[in-house]
Amino acid sequence: MPQVRELAIPVLRRLAEDLGATAHLSVAEDDTVRAVAVVEPSWTSYHVGFRVGSTHPIGRGAAGKALTHAALRPGGKGWVTSVGELEAGAHGIAAPVRGVPGFRASIGVVSLHALDGNEAGPRVMRAAADLAAVLGGGERGERTERKDLTETVS
Repeated sequence: MPQVRELAIPVLRRLAEDLGATAHLSVAEDDTVRAVAVVEPSWTSYHVGFRVGSTHPIGRGAAGKALTHAALRPGGKGWVTSVGELEAGAHGIAAPVRGVPGFRASIGVVSLHALDGNEAGPRVMRAAADLAAVLGGGERGERTERKDLTETVS
């Protein structure tokens, strides 16, 4: 997982700075979701703290719902939202990282204030596509060798 985390940090940093919200990469582990990389925005007075290693049920919170919900359906928006599902007052938007075999993950943002889904949703989806490309499975970004990815994620 360190290789994936290292590749995700620049993508998450751009997203956090762009939206002024804490950005995270979360990976599915059976029926839970684990945060494996987190970047907080540098310019906000307040932001949500999100601990690397924290887990929650896969069907709750934007990060988990992105892996099991409408984001995965054809014709869906491609991203999901949550409000207060994991922490009172927290607003989240997440999208699945698609096209990387053996890698069930989502990228999302969480904020103390409401996020405009029409603005943030497509940006979160773009970040997820960028990470997929970096990991060798998407259409954006620079591709990298995937030879050790399956071992790293397992």
